[in-house]
Order: sequence, then structure tokens, then C-alpha cells
Amino acid sequence: MLMQDNDQGQNPMSPEPQIQPTLTNESVNSQALHHKLKHHLFSDKRVLAVVLLVVIAAAAAAFFLGRGTSHNNVSTSSKKPSTANSTSSPSTAQKLPQPEFTSGNSYFSTAKKLPDLGFITNLDKVFGCGTSCSDITNYYQIGTTAAGLPIIDMTFADGPGGVSNSFFVETSSGKYSLLAQNGGSDLLTGWQPYLVANVTVDYKTKLNDILLPTQVTIAGLKLKTFSLNSQLTINDLGLMADGMRSIRGGFYDDVATSAITKLGSQGGIDYYEVVALDSANYKVVEDHAAYKSLFSVDYQPDGEIARTQGNLAVKWTHGENNSSTYFSAGTGCGSYGYVVAKNINSNDLTQVGTTPEGQALYQLPSSNPLVKETYSKDYAGGQGDDPSLQNLTLTQFTNKHAYFLAKNGLGEYVLYMRDDMIIRGGCAKPVIYLYPTAPTSVSVKIGAQVINSAPAYGDGWYNVMAYPDGSLKYNGKIYDNLFWDGYGNGAYPDITSGTIVKTPNADKTVRIQLAQQGLNAQEISDFMNFWQPKLNSITQPYTRLSWLSTSQMNSLAPLNIKPAPQTIRRVFLDFEGLSRPYKLSPQTLSSFDRNGFTVVEWGGLLRSGLH
Repeated sequence: MLMQDNDQGQNPMSPEPQIQPTLTNESVNSQALHHKLKHHLFSDKRVLAVVLLVVIAAAAAAFFLGRGTSHNNVSTSSKKPSTANSTSSPSTAQKLPQPEFTSGNSYFSTAKKLPDLGFITNLDKVFGCGTSCSDITNYYQIGTTAAGLPIIDMTFADGPGGVSNSFFVETSSGKYSLLAQNGGSDLLTGWQPYLVANVTVDYKTKLNDILLPTQVTIAGLKLKTFSLNSQLTINDLGLMADGMRSIRGGFYDDVATSAITKLGSQGGIDYYEVVALDSANYKVVEDHAAYKSLFSVDYQPDGEIARTQGNLAVKWTHGENNSSTYFSAGTGCGSYGYVVAKNINSNDLTQVGTTPEGQALYQLPSSNPLVKETYSKDYAGGQGDDPSLQNLTLTQFTNKHAYFLAKNGLGEYVLYMRDDMIIRGGCAKPVIYLYPTAPTSVSVKIGAQVINSAPAYGDGWYNVMAYPDGSLKYNGKIYDNLFWDGYGNGAYPDITSGTIVKTPNADKTVRIQLAQQGLNAQEISDFMNFWQPKLNSITQPYTRLSWLSTSQMNSLAPLNIKPAPQTIRRVFLDFEGLSRPYKLSPQTLSSFDRNGFTVVEWGGLLRSGLH
């Protein structure tokens, strides 16, 4: 089923030919977004369109400082803290005083991992992280103050937005101060009751000596962050726990250093392009800035097309004028960025339009591998209700400007795709079981674009003879169930709840959760036969398991079954491997009673596409 962005709907075709397309750069809900993008730039091989910028800049919820005499170790010396380390309490309203900014701090090139310092007595009370608290809380020394006091960053994996940071300073041997100014007044009410005896609160001192711009031009590429502040500070950045390999931020998986290209430097800040996915015909790239190999933040393109929020009045030289949204980013499961075409020969480019500021828009010959891949894997006949966009030939697909290329400041050709014609993700192997109370002729239609099926779906399964034991007879053959996969037409829901387990326990947990949702032994066995190998192929140490409900599936891909069943249960697994766990709201899973004619369906999300 289609994974569609929730932050931008589809625009209907306009009957007025003079109306031009709307091209938007997608916004991001850093807390609700699918956190791991294995883009489907088009089915297995492609990550379509590059996940929306999943802002790691949602980082720093709270920061703190620590003390020591060595750049390499947290010191146990008895140096007295600077006078800025005031521990006098703020007002009862928990309002912080004016901050006193530190100066002369010295920061490491990379963070140094420390043992668990145990600054908080009840992590679950503070963070709501349950049994995973010890796995998602870590301590690092990141540098020293001018007085030689170790600066300590306690990180907490707080969800899809990234890893939040809290800063401490070791003020004397075995004693520490929490820097409230780098965490805000909410930190005081939430944390103070749980700080251990050797940790006090410094209400005045604030780390503010690492500054990054919110807008910058590097190597001709205009970039911006999501922050509305005039500058980014340490509170907005993500700790690079493993050095440059962690440039994508604390939540995402590390990348090989070979995937990182330095674009340039300004004001002591380095800027990089990171290849999040590399395919034969395209690559998904992200833009990041880094302070040393210590802190990073993600940037997004800020050129004319990327920054346009309304109608961009493209002047097309030929082909169809349209009012559709275009994108080079889409929700997915583990990245953000934009799609760059590979192996482009400028002689193959045909200019098809011009933006108001004079930027040329191009298309490629129909024989180009990227065009063929986009058409065959991502178009899938058109995803909307407009019949004029369905079942187009490759020539018609091109004439309707289903895509175009625009050259960015780095000389790369960025692929933009038409939102009402290009699919953004795939779901796999929904299996439908029919359990009538007596032998019954049943017809089933699915409100989705069915790509694969067994028995053959056509435009529906008609006159399927269903028996109370679940067996089916169709066109003279016996089946246990009806199988389909394809792309739904509804908006894929935000994943905001679920269960995070250690990967070796994922298949066992899935079995338990299937039973909790009322599936019987045969249904569970069938589910595991298909999905267990995929669960076992996860290489990350943790796995997130989230279940879509019957109502959510009815929105994504409604079922039309005649005669209508009395009971229907649809379960759908969205899962992904994680390099580290994070705080995630738990799901309440409940069983159901099989009253009357009962229909059960299970399925799951294939992040590599349907083929």
C-alpha cells in the first residue's frame, strides 16, 4: 500500500490549463515521523524521494556541564568551580535567571564515552523509558571549561526526533552540577526530585559558545535548518557519539566515512553531503553541518524550488500544465534528504520549463534507466481517483510532467516527482481469511492498487466459495486464503507507539502480540512463515514493532466484502531495526470475539518495496 505523506494532501487536477504546479519542500514532524527511511524511491531498489527532512535539530532537550583536570578523563581533583556555578534556587515559579555564558571552553574533537555515572535515581520516572532506560542513557565527556572542569553530556534517546542532551560539570571530586540553563525550567520540575545527592543544579551557567547559522551558502548550495532561531546553539545539535560516522545524528544509524563528502567550511563549521542510499540510477543525499566530529545538525535545500510553499508559476514549453504538488522528499523509514539523478549526460536533457527566477527544468529520454524505473516501479498506474492519470503510456507519463530535473548549486540534477502520480512506499503480503458460518459465495474488492495476488485478482475476487473452516474454492482450485500486495490510496499513519525489543527477541514478541490481537494458531503460523525471515535478517541490535489497527487499515485500503461480515479484524506490522532504542509510547493490543461471518487479514510493511 502507498505510504503517503500526512503533511501534504493531493491536489485535484485543475480544469484551468493556465494554473501551474505547486512545488513544495516538505516539512517535518520530528516526533511523529517514521524514524528510519529506507526510501522507496520506487520499490525495492529505490527510495523514493527522500524522506522528508527528519529534523535532528529537535535534539537538545537539556544540557549540562562537568569538571576535571584532564582533557582525557573526568577528574577526581578538588578544584573549586568557577563563581558562575551558582546553586542558589530560582523562584518558586521555577523561572531561570538571566544566564551567564561561559567562555574559554575547550572541546574535544570526538566525544569520549564514560561509564554510567548514575546522575538520576529513577530514569523511568523522568523519561518513561521502562526496562530500556539503561540502554538509552549514556554519558560522554565532550571537553573542559576554562578552569579545567570536565564538561559531560548525558544523552537520552527520546524518540524519532533524535537524541536529547543534558550537560553537567564536575565541580569537585565526585560532585557535579547540572546546567539548568541548557535544559530549561521544565527540567527543574521534572528532574530535581530524582537527582542523586552528589549532583546539584547550576541555575546560571549556560554553554553558548558553539554557534551555527540557520541559513548558509556552501559551494553554491543554499541551505537552511528547521530552527526559527537566528542561530543554532549546542542545545540544537546532536552529539556524534561515534565521530564522523554519526554525522546523521544520534538516532540514525552510522554511515561509512566513504559516504561523506565535505562541501566546505565557514566560521569553524564544516558542511557535508551524506549519501544515505546509493542505487544504480539515483542516490539519496542529505546535508549536514558539524562542529569538529563532536556535534552535528541537518540542513535542507533552500533554493527557489525547495523554498516555495505556494504556487510556483512554471512556464512549460510543452506538455500539460497542472496544479499538482511536486516533491523530492517523502516520508519513509529512516532518513530524509532529496533524490539526485546519476549518470546524467547533459546532451540527453531536454528543457521543458522555466521557473519565475529563470531556473531551467529538464526531462530525460524515455529510454533513460531512471525514467523507466520511475515509470515502471513508482507510477503503478496512477494513485489518485483522476482517470486521466491512470494507465498512461510512458510517453503520456512524460507529457504530463510526472517528473522533472533541476540543477542545484553543486551541479547535481535533483529529481522532483508529481505527487498525484508517483507512489511513495510499499506494503506487502496482506492475507485475507474468510470464515462464514455456513458455505457461502463471497465477493471481495480492495480499495487499493493490487500489484501481486493469488488467486489472480483482476478487478476483484467474485464468487469465492468460502467454508466455515476457512478453506476457499475459486475457479476450481482450493486456497487457504486470498493473498494480495500493492499500494493503498489513503495516508499512511504516523508511527507514534509500539514496542522496542532486542532483535533476537523480535520474532517471539511478534508471536505473542499476534495472539494478543486474537489471531489463531494457523494465522500466526502463516504470518511467521512469511515475516520471520525478514525479522531475522535485521542486523541492528534493536527492533521496533508497531501495529496498525483495523480502522487504520480501512482508511488505507478499505475492503468491500459481500455478503458483509459481522466481524472483521485487520492487523498490519510496521517494523524496523534500530541501532539504539528510544522512548516510545506503548500500544494496547486487544483480542476480539469471532461472532458470525468473520474476516481476518494480516500484513506488513516491506521497506524494500514489493518486488
